[in-house]
Amino acid sequence: MNLIITEKIDVGCQVAEALYNIGERGDDFKSKWQDIKKTKSKKQYLKNNNYIIVWTNGHLGEDLKPAELNKKYSLKFHYDKDFDYTSPTLLQNMKRVVKPEKKKLFSIIKDIINSNNISTYYICTDADAEGERIARDLLFEFCKIDKNANIKRMWITGAFNNVKQIQDQLENGLPYNHEKYENLSNSQIARSKADYLQGMIITKTLVDLYQEKIYSGRVKNTIIGLIGNRELEIKHFKPKPYYSINGILDNLTLNHFYYKEIDDIDSKGNQITKKEKTTLYYNKVDLEKTINDLEEVNLQGTVTKSQKNISSSKQRPLPLSGDDFKSEMFKKYKVSLQDSDKILQYLRDEGFTTYQGTNGRYFAEDDKEIVYTAFNTALSVFKNELTNFQPNFTTEAYCFDDKKAKKQNHPPLHLTEKIPTQNDYEKWDNNSIPKLKEGYDLIAKRILVHFLDNDEIETTQLEVEINTHKFETTGIKPIKQGWRSFIGNEKKDNSFQLNYKKDDPIKLKKYNIVEKLSTKPKLYNAIDIL
Repeated sequence: MNLIITEKIDVGCQVAEALYNIGERGDDFKSKWQDIKKTKSKKQYLKNNNYIIVWTNGHLGEDLKPAELNKKYSLKFHYDKDFDYTSPTLLQNMKRVVKPEKKKLFSIIKDIINSNNISTYYICTDADAEGERIARDLLFEFCKIDKNANIKRMWITGAFNNVKQIQDQLENGLPYNHEKYENLSNSQIARSKADYLQGMIITKTLVDLYQEKIYSGRVKNTIIGLIGNRELEIKHFKPKPYYSINGILDNLTLNHFYYKEIDDIDSKGNQITKKEKTTLYYNKVDLEKTINDLEEVNLQGTVTKSQKNISSSKQRPLPLSGDDFKSEMFKKYKVSLQDSDKILQYLRDEGFTTYQGTNGRYFAEDDKEIVYTAFNTALSVFKNELTNFQPNFTTEAYCFDDKKAKKQNHPPLHLTEKIPTQNDYEKWDNNSIPKLKEGYDLIAKRILVHFLDNDEIETTQLEVEINTHKFETTGIKPIKQGWRSFIGNEKKDNSFQLNYKKDDPIKLKKYNIVEKLSTKPKLYNAIDIL
């Protein structure tokens, strides 16, 4: 018997669907994971003659709080001169235990392991550091499985019902202790230790010293630091002037630009200097030098670029991760983060959409079947709005990127084959959760937009140089809005007549110095923090 460990009910059911389609039949395995979830998932596992699938519903374990390890670490609300607040031995004494609310679930999984002759353990948790910790907690911390047992890692970055990926990882999955997975596991352990250092130790120090409930934490400290530093910026803010220059050529306004050197860090951590394009001056001496240079040649110069081309946009708005969805719903409809969570949970529970991964924005080519399903569902949903379009499904679409998809732990939000009915729309309208239809449509459009007609944009560019200083203007003329009109992202016409050729002499009518004051930064809101 083989055991497959997953994190969530949905994932366990999706893996069972993939196994069914590989040929692993059995009472618990069916052709659609939603059907499995409805009928089999309440018993907390799925089984056929060769495989048992379990799910942990997130983290099974947690670190004992310091006071649970030793009463000397408890919060005293007074300074204890005999206690060493650096707690030098605390990290060595950390202990992992099953969460109280997960003890029943753990007991079921443990009984399955003990009552079956497991030949291979397959770790099929999320493809990230947390997934490593969840599986290793179950196997080694709590079930005390021999670390030399046959344990393989199924590294699934797409949908868990992707037959090709599941079959490949069953056959070719690397050992769980491969360096790649060991590093992820170690990073998660380091995170737990950071929780102790920044949370437990600092909290006790603050509470005992100030005799108040002042709590510290790894994430909390970061957020407080962001908010606090922004408030200090606002408190000490003093507006500063900055300048830009534009020039008038015939009836055109050209903006002056230049490249300034900035310090940066490259991908290997080395300090480098790179050039960054800007139109702004913060130093009046530099501004005046540029003006003197322009006046020195009486505003005369040469055309360095004069071109017109027609192209289609390569990029389109990407499919949404869970966090992207929340951000967009707040921007478009002022829906709170909490209500966005409710929208996603409702649509998922009702079988209309998939799990909300935190970082999924691209699909792998192996995901083409689930994307094709989402594409067809979206076609049905928006059939009345697509009369002027010719949708075409292709893995050449911008939303497919194998390299980027492999860095994700979940694919983007997408539609299932379940198509909302008129009755569903009425239920959504009457639901206490706001903007359900708008949320569904947003997810659907972010998929479908990648398979609609290209736009065609005519771009006109004019660039001139005056005594080494450059000015430019760009105009666009939409020839065909294409996919843009489907999502309300149309380009406006600001084209101009191109009357100059490259190397033509020119003279500006005049130049203008635009002076502005820097504005006070705004306080962060929940979306900024997200």
